[in-house]
Amino acid sequence: MRNKTTLRVVAFALALSSFAANSNGVVASKTVLDFAVESPFNQVSISITGPDGFSTQIDLYDDNLQLDIDALGTLASGNYSYKAQYISNGKIEIISDASTGRDGATRNKGLVQTKTGFFNVVDSEFVTVDEQNSVIEPKFQEQ
Repeated sequence: MRNKTTLRVVAFALALSSFAANSNGVVASKTVLDFAVESPFNQVSISITGPDGFSTQIDLYDDNLQLDIDALGTLASGNYSYKAQYISNGKIEIISDASTGRDGATRNKGLVQTKTGFFNVVDSEFVTVDEQNSVIEPKFQEQ
């Protein structure tokens, strides 16, 4: 019976660490979201949705990858989802195609990487990983 309890504790701990890593990967502090990644890119295009119909689109550029909570306006407490598209500029291609009506249209052949996730807000502050982990404290009984 002890092995089952140990296995449950390990599984629960792994689930909690995975939840924390995925949910708050961008939360840098109570007032800042950090969208920096290791790969080089020129722009991050971020879509954020949340409670009460909240929806916004923000572009950040390689010299400033942190988003201050004040830039989002007044946020209701709750869960927010984000989709960040990391854009690396590449070769510019000129397209002319009579069948699509494109005449001299430009297309950037760079790469786009997408990262999605969520974060939480309580009392107009971002909830950090440490705060979220302290809220969920598992209690186990020896059997």
